[in-house]
Amino acid sequence: MNELSGLDKRQRLAVSMLNLMPKLSRLSPSVFRPLFRLMDRLLGLPKISMCSVVDYAMDLTTCKQQITLRVYQPNRVTGGTLVYFHGGGCVVGDITSHDRQCRYLAHYGGMSVISVNYRLAPEVKFPIPVTDAVDAWNWIQQHAQELAIEPDNIGVGGDSAGAYLAALIGLPYVHEEVGVRALHPPAFQLLLYPMMDLRPKSASYRQFSRDLLLTNELMDYFSAHYLSSPAQASQPLASPLLSEDLSMSPKTYLLTVEFDPLRDSGQAYAKRLLDSGVSVTHEHFDDCMHAFISVTRLSRRAEQGVLTICAALKCFADD
Repeated sequence: MNELSGLDKRQRLAVSMLNLMPKLSRLSPSVFRPLFRLMDRLLGLPKISMCSVVDYAMDLTTCKQQITLRVYQPNRVTGGTLVYFHGGGCVVGDITSHDRQCRYLAHYGGMSVISVNYRLAPEVKFPIPVTDAVDAWNWIQQHAQELAIEPDNIGVGGDSAGAYLAALIGLPYVHEEVGVRALHPPAFQLLLYPMMDLRPKSASYRQFSRDLLLTNELMDYFSAHYLSSPAQASQPLASPLLSEDLSMSPKTYLLTVEFDPLRDSGQAYAKRLLDSGVSVTHEHFDDCMHAFISVTRLSRRAEQGVLTICAALKCFADD
């Protein structure tokens, strides 16, 4: 039996089309990145208009550089604020590749969304994206009045590698080794098919080697660019599933999908959060693949999935 037989047919079609492109794991990041942005533009979500979209240049505390934050204000705000970290294995992706996704979250989630353009590997290695994420979180907290957001209801979120960064914001004890620490805990977190364990050991990691947007080969590519050595994968700062204590994590919405090398570690993380006494809403889409949000123009099921996430976020953040 075909191991992908349960995958939404339109998502399978999207992968078949993308298989006509060069194999992504053989491309340099400089070539991969524009292709990643192009895929979103051609196959991803439509662009929703916002009340305002404003970019801010933020000074990093760890070096004399800046990163960009993009603030989305929807036409009607009914909830809090979501600080969003894009996916892409900490190697590809940026605020442009996830612009439409953030607009959806803002519009249908009824909240302000702040997208963080953290620096990427291999130009910077682990744990620099983590320190950028924590730096951005602190800056947003300190500039809440300027950003016209409510400081008491700011959460974090992300997809894949972005969910990994978001989860680390709520684990301040692991920040001690990197010289920057989250000054305030998040009110909530939204973790979409999260990258929680960079060790290639789980059954799902070994299972999915082809015909998906994310394969184990592509995960190996991301890890090789992000980490300076494979041994770093055993550090909680690289693999949050290995953290000794998750009890300080905020209330969590965590989505896993069936056809995903990261499925098992995401499910294990949800269980560990529950076992630690954290309030968790764990949803599982058994007919979707990792990064299905990138192919919504071809798959009605994928777009329905995005709307489900937005509805959950709206209820979750207002709870």
